[in-house]
Amino acid sequence: MAGSYIYVFESRSNSLQMNRFRVSSTLVRIVYHSSVYILNCSVLLLLFKSPEDQEIAKLDVLKIEPCPTEAFFKYEMFILTTDYELQKITKRYIGPVLIFHVMFHILFHVTCTVYYLFLTPNKVLSPETRRIQKKFFIGTVFQTTIPLAVLAILLVGILLDQLTNSFTQGMVNLAIIGLTSHGIGESLAIILVHRSYRKAVWELMTRKKIESLFLKTFCISNKLFSEVNFSVKT
Repeated sequence: MAGSYIYVFESRSNSLQMNRFRVSSTLVRIVYHSSVYILNCSVLLLLFKSPEDQEIAKLDVLKIEPCPTEAFFKYEMFILTTDYELQKITKRYIGPVLIFHVMFHILFHVTCTVYYLFLTPNKVLSPETRRIQKKFFIGTVFQTTIPLAVLAILLVGILLDQLTNSFTQGMVNLAIIGLTSHGIGESLAIILVHRSYRKAVWELMTRKKIESLFLKTFCISNKLFSEVNFSVKT
C-alpha cells in the first residue's frame, strides 16, 4: 500500500518535463520501485522469528497479558513473536524508520510537483494544460489524504502505547477497524474527488437500471403478445 502511494506521486512528478529529478529510464524506475517495495516488506522477516510451538507461545502471551478476550481461547491464534525485546525494537526503531522512509519519498515527490507545477511552471505549456495538471494533482492529494486519515488511528495507537505503555484491547479493535475501513475510504475518496470516476459510476448504475427496465418491458411485451396470439388461434 505504501509503495502504491509512492508510485502515484512519483508518476505525477515524473510526468513534468521540467522536473530536473525526473527519471526517464524505465529500467531505473523499475529498480527504484522494486527497492522501495522490498524495503517496505522487510518487516515480514519477523515471520521467521515466530514460535514453532504456538501452544507454548500462547502460554507466554498469557504471562504478558493475563486477561485476554474470549476469542483468544475460542479461536485459533497465530502468535507472531513472544520476544519482548524484539517487540520494543520493532515499535521504537523498525516501525518509525519504515514510516519515515515512506513519508520521505512521498514528500519529496510532492515537493517536486508543487515546485515545478505551481512555483516555477513551464511557460511552454498552455494555460489550459497547466490548469488540468494542477486540478489532477490536487485531486490526487485529496484522494490519498482521506484514506491516510483513517490509517492515522494506527499511528495514534502506537504513540499512545509508547507514552503510556497501556495498549488496550479497545485500541487493538480501533486499529483493526481502521485497517478494514481503509479500502472503503479510498474507494469513496476516488469517486468523490475525481469527476470522471463519478460520471463513470453514475453511467454504470443508470445503464444497469435502464437495461433492467428494458428487459422487464421486453418480457412483459413478449408475454402479452404470446397471450394475444394464443387467443386469436383459439
